[in-house]
Amino acid sequence: MHLMLLPHLDQTAIYNQFNFNVNCDRSANSGFAKYVIPTFRCPSDSNYVPTGTSRTDIRWNGSGLNYAASGGPSLWYAVTPTDEVGMFNKNITVRMADLTDGSSNVIAVVEQILPTTDAIGSLAQGYYGGSIGSLPKSYASNSQLATFSTSCLGTSGTLNNSYNVNTKWANSDVGQSVAMTLNTPNSARPDCLNACVGCWAFTALGVKSSRSRHTGGIQGLLADGSVHFFSNNIDILTWQNLGARNDGRVLGEF
Repeated sequence: MHLMLLPHLDQTAIYNQFNFNVNCDRSANSGFAKYVIPTFRCPSDSNYVPTGTSRTDIRWNGSGLNYAASGGPSLWYAVTPTDEVGMFNKNITVRMADLTDGSSNVIAVVEQILPTTDAIGSLAQGYYGGSIGSLPKSYASNSQLATFSTSCLGTSGTLNNSYNVNTKWANSDVGQSVAMTLNTPNSARPDCLNACVGCWAFTALGVKSSRSRHTGGIQGLLADGSVHFFSNNIDILTWQNLGARNDGRVLGEF
């Protein structure tokens, strides 16, 4: 998504150099990760410094991305199209006509923060490993999300401190440019995805939440183009329903 926005952000020169025939992490494209796109960075976030053993390798590190496409109240990797209920999904394309809940009732973009070693930044830095267990592929309950978080923080969870998530604007995987509306904004539960075979770290099944360094909540963009501030205290069902494009559920106050 972010790559396609470049011509509209006075970044046509970068867009025209990108090779769409190969993966964004291949040598032909990996260098673009280092370019800072000011529109993709929030002034409230701290300065990002790559960490971990791969900090000098631009395949793992980018310039930073604070605005994530909303995957809705769904997991991202290895799910069926029926489980993908957000505005943006891995396996299906969503048109404006598919937003049967109304574009003013569907979240399109949310904030995310850059990985740092402080308390907030470490939550976004995330863990991988653990077990999905009985966590459903969409609309997980608060108790199910809590159980998954506890499992993730157990002995099988490993801090993802080498891959510098949320930094590569050209990468459309969940570890870089997608967040979910499962946990409420700025959740105290860390981001956690399973390790997987045949994929990069932090691109598998799991939960990644919207976060910001604003006091009390995050900024979000609805599909009608309006920007709203969403409180950390928003009801979890309202937050999940806002992330869904066509569930037909009545929204609470937000």
